[in-house]
Amino acid sequence: MHAWPASEVPALPGQGRDLRIHDTATGGLITSAPGPVARIYVCGITPYDATHIGHAATYNAFDLVQRVWLDTKRQVHYVQNVTDVDDPLLERAERDGVDWVELAERETTLFREDMTALRMLPRVST
Repeated sequence: MHAWPASEVPALPGQGRDLRIHDTATGGLITSAPGPVARIYVCGITPYDATHIGHAATYNAFDLVQRVWLDTKRQVHYVQNVTDVDDPLLERAERDGVDWVELAERETTLFREDMTALRMLPRVST
C-alpha cells in the first residue's frame, strides 16, 4: 500500500519521555520499545466501504504511539497492510455490480484522503 502524504511535525526541544505500557505478566509498567528502534505492525482496513470513526480512533491511537517514539528520538519502523480480499469486499462488489479490484482501489484512495485530512502520520521507516 502506498502511504498518504506526511503532514509537517514540528521539532520540539529536548527529548520526550518513554512510552510505558502495562505488562500483564508482572503487573508493572515497562518501556514499550526498549532500545533505539521501535517496531509496530498495524492491521489495515478492508476497503469495502467508507472510513468510519472506528478506523479514525484506531489510527489516531497508533499515530500517537508513533509520534511519542519519534519524540524520544527512536528510529521507527511502522508497517500497515490493506486487506484487499475478504468476504465483505467481495459481497459489496457483487451487490454493487463492480469489480472488486476497482472497489478496493477506490476505497483505499478514500482512506488515504481521510488519513491525510486527519493529519495522521503515514507509515514510516526513519
